[in-house]
Amino acid sequence: MKLRVATAMLTLLLLAGLLPPATAQEQIDPAKVAEFWRRFSDARNLNDQRSMQRVLRNSKAEARHQYTVSLNGWAKSGDATLLGDLESLATTWELAFADATLRKQVAAFKELKDSERERLGQARADYDSCVYLFNRSQTSKKPEDAQEAITKLTATGETCAEFSDFEYAGHSYSMLARTYQLIASQVSGEQKKHANDGALDAFKKTKEYYSESGWQNDLPWVEAQIKALTEEPGKPAGKVGAEGVPGAAGDDAGNPKGEATGGWTTIGLSYVGRDPSTRWQCPDYADGEVYFLWPQLILRDTEEFKKQVPFGGATLIRDGSQYHVDDESDGRIDRKVKIDNQPHQVDFVLGKGDDSVKYTATMKYGSQSENHFGIGDMNFQPTDLFTQLFYRRHCYMEGEFLGEPFVLIDENSNGEYSMPLRGWNDPKNGEEAFYADAVVIGKKSKRAVPLGEFFVHDEKVYQIKVALYGSSVQVKEVPGAKFGTAALEVVKLRAKPHYLVIRNLDTYKGAMFDISQDRKGTEVPTGKYEIAYGVIQAGKGNRIEKIQILRGKSKPFEIREGEETKIPVGGPFIFDDFDFSGAAGRFFLEAKTIKVYGVSGELYTLFYDDPPVPTITVRSGKRVVIKGEELKRPILSDYQQNPITLWTGLDLQTEVAGQGPFQARLMARHKLLGAILSDWKDPN
Repeated sequence: MKLRVATAMLTLLLLAGLLPPATAQEQIDPAKVAEFWRRFSDARNLNDQRSMQRVLRNSKAEARHQYTVSLNGWAKSGDATLLGDLESLATTWELAFADATLRKQVAAFKELKDSERERLGQARADYDSCVYLFNRSQTSKKPEDAQEAITKLTATGETCAEFSDFEYAGHSYSMLARTYQLIASQVSGEQKKHANDGALDAFKKTKEYYSESGWQNDLPWVEAQIKALTEEPGKPAGKVGAEGVPGAAGDDAGNPKGEATGGWTTIGLSYVGRDPSTRWQCPDYADGEVYFLWPQLILRDTEEFKKQVPFGGATLIRDGSQYHVDDESDGRIDRKVKIDNQPHQVDFVLGKGDDSVKYTATMKYGSQSENHFGIGDMNFQPTDLFTQLFYRRHCYMEGEFLGEPFVLIDENSNGEYSMPLRGWNDPKNGEEAFYADAVVIGKKSKRAVPLGEFFVHDEKVYQIKVALYGSSVQVKEVPGAKFGTAALEVVKLRAKPHYLVIRNLDTYKGAMFDISQDRKGTEVPTGKYEIAYGVIQAGKGNRIEKIQILRGKSKPFEIREGEETKIPVGGPFIFDDFDFSGAAGRFFLEAKTIKVYGVSGELYTLFYDDPPVPTITVRSGKRVVIKGEELKRPILSDYQQNPITLWTGLDLQTEVAGQGPFQARLMARHKLLGAILSDWKDPN
C-alpha cells in the first residue's frame, strides 16, 4: 500500500486525533534522532528491555519523531520490518511512561490496513478474470463481451491505482484502451467518438501508471497510441497487440487453423495429462519429488480462507476433511476431489466455454513426522483449523511447429502459460528472482528451457506470444539475427550447474538460453546479456541437494558476432552484505542478511537442505573478542516460530569483552561449494 492510499489514511487518523503529529522541535536535529534510533535498535537487538526503556525516556521527543517516520513509511510500503519497529516503539513507550496511546494507534492503523489489503487482494484476484474477458472480447468481437470487459477492467484498474499497485493498474488500463479501440472499429459517428475518447483516456492512465511503476517495456508504444488518437482519432499506431500484459493474447490468438496472419503464425496446442518431468529435464528449482519445495496453499474452514484460487479462475474449497473444485468460481461445486498425504492428480478447467482448457495438478498434504534441514518431527498434517497443501503441475500443452513437436510447460505451476513478467521474492534475500514457464522444441530435445519472449530454432530467431491458458501460441520469424558463442566456465565448483540461464537485455529482450550443457559453448543471438538463473543439484529423489543461482551482483556482458564469451561461475565464494552491531559489551548478527556470492558476483541461495553454517570471528582493534563461534541451526521450536530460519539459520546474540568498534569475519565449508570466506567487515 503506497502513497495515495497512505496519504488518505494518515489524514483520516490525524483528523481522528490518533496520530501524534511531530512538532517543529522534534524535527530540528536529525542527528539526535539517528543517534536515538541507533541506541534503541542496539538494545532491541539484544532484547534488553531495561535499556530500551532508558534510551526512550532520555529521548522522548526523538522517539515520537521516529515513531511518526516509521508510521509514514509503513503506510506507504506495508514493510513488515517497519511494522516491527512501530510495535517495538509503542510497547516500550507503554512500559516507560504507562501510556498505551501509541500501542492503540498502531493496532487501529493495522486493522485499517488489513481491511484495505483484503480489497487489494480481491483486485489482484479479479485481474485474472480481466485477462480472460479481454482475450475473449478480442477473439469474439462481440459488443456484449467488450462491454463486460470494460466494466471489469475499469473497476480493477481503479482499485489497483487506489492502492498504488501501479504495474497492475497500467496493465488493466492498457487492456481497457484496446477494448475501446475494438469498439471504435465496429461503430461510427458519436459512438465512435465516445469509444476513441475512452481509449485515449485509458492510454493516458496507462502511461501514468507505467511511469509510476517503472514499467518501461511498452511506454513508447503507449505514447504512439496517444499521439495517433490525438492527431487522427480512430487510427491505432501500429499493431494493437498485448505486449507487456501478463497473460493477454495478441490479435491472432484463437486462430485454430494455423494460418499466417500479419506475419504471425498461430499454433493450436492440446492438453496432455502427464508429468512433463517424466519426459524432459525441467529448469524450475522446485522440480522433483521433494514436495516441501513445491508451491503451497493454505485452506481454512472459514468463509474468508476456505476458497482459494490456485489456477486461473478455478476455486479449490475445503469443507472439513472434504475438498471440492468449483471450475468457474460461480459458487456451484463441480466435483469432489481426493487429497491426502499421498500425491493425487486433481483436474481443473481453466477459462470458460469454447476457450476452456483442462489443467491437472498433483496435490498432497504432508505427514505427521517428517525430516527437513535436519529437523525431525515436522508435522504437515491438516488440523481442525487449516490444511497446508503442496501442489505441482501434472500436464503440458503440445502442438507442432515446422514439423517438430512444440511443448509448453507451466513450470511455475500457476495455471497460466506466460512470460516471466513478474518475479517472486526469494525468501532468504528478498530480491526479485527468476520465475518462468518452459518450452520444448524438437523430437530430439531432452531438456525444457525457460520460456522467453524470443527463441531460437534451426539458427533462426522467432518472437513468441502465448495465450493465457496455453491453448495456442503465436510465432513470427525475426530476420537478420547474428550469432556468437556463450561458454560457461565452471570454477572451483564441486557440482556443475544443472541449469545456467542467461537473459538478453537489448535487441531480443527477454530471450533466455540455457548454456550449461554444451562444452563447446552455446550459439545465441548477439547482444547484451546477464546471468538470470541457475540450479545446482546433487543426489536423487528425497536425498537431493539443491542450490539456486541468481544474478546477484554480476555485471552484464556482451555476446559478439563470431566470438566466444566466457561466463565464469563458481569460486572463490564469499560471504557479504551481512548486518551486525555491537555496543556496551554486546554483539548481534542478523542471520538472514548473510549472502553467498561467486566469482562473477552471482548469488547462491536457497540451499536445500544443507545451508552453509558460518563461524564468526570478531575483533576490536587488534584484539579478537569472538573467535570461531559457529552460528546455530534452528531446532523444531525455532522453525515453528519463524519458518525462514530453515534457510537462514539463527541470529547470533552474545556478550563480548570489548567496547568496539568491532569488525567481523565469516567462514564456512560447504559440501558443494567448498570454502566460503568473507573479508573483515565494519558494521552497517
